[in-house]
Amino acid sequence: MILKKGAYFGEMSLIDNQPRSAHAIVNKPTELLVIERQDFEKLLSSDKEMAYKLLWTFLRTLSKRLRETNEKIMGFFAMTGPFQ
Repeated sequence: MILKKGAYFGEMSLIDNQPRSAHAIVNKPTELLVIERQDFEKLLSSDKEMAYKLLWTFLRTLSKRLRETNEKIMGFFAMTGPFQ
């Protein structure tokens, strides 16, 4: 997946407190913003409207990525033929 300006990754670790499953390689100079879990939790506690917007954005992103993964898996199985 190629991410564009303003995109994000690693959000799952903010939600489930597990190590990031995503990695990135940049192909041009890039600025990154890192949000530590404790800072994220403080933000969610202090600004409920922001928390609502962030969590819904994460949910939509996770749903989109899951659908894309499902399509890739179905495409893979379609190419390999039926199981016997």
